[in-house]
Amino acid sequence: MVLLKTLPVKLNRDELILKAKELSALYVKIQEAEEAKKSAASAHADEIKKMNSELNQLVRIVNTGNEYRQVECSERKNFSIAIIETYRDDLGTMVETRPMTESERQAELFPGPKQVEGEQTA
Repeated sequence: MVLLKTLPVKLNRDELILKAKELSALYVKIQEAEEAKKSAASAHADEIKKMNSELNQLVRIVNTGNEYRQVECSERKNFSIAIIETYRDDLGTMVETRPMTESERQAELFPGPKQVEGEQTA
């Protein structure tokens, strides 16, 4: 019966050259894999950042029960206190006030007919 054991064996010149080539090829493969990993990680990091931003927005919406949307509004002039009040058309609630500009303070005493677009005044 033959007994086999793994023991150190001195390599000849050709075997050593072959192992050096294997080492070099493996090193290049590892470097390429590391670069691919970095590139993929960067791409995935950007995608994850984008998804987290969307996630945070949805969490805020669900937690508050509110979402910011474009809502039709109307402005009303309050000459007694010289402000413009902005109201939501859907709910009728005031959402904003601001001071009137100088030109807005000038009330039209005799408003004329509205000019139709494309029509010229005489």
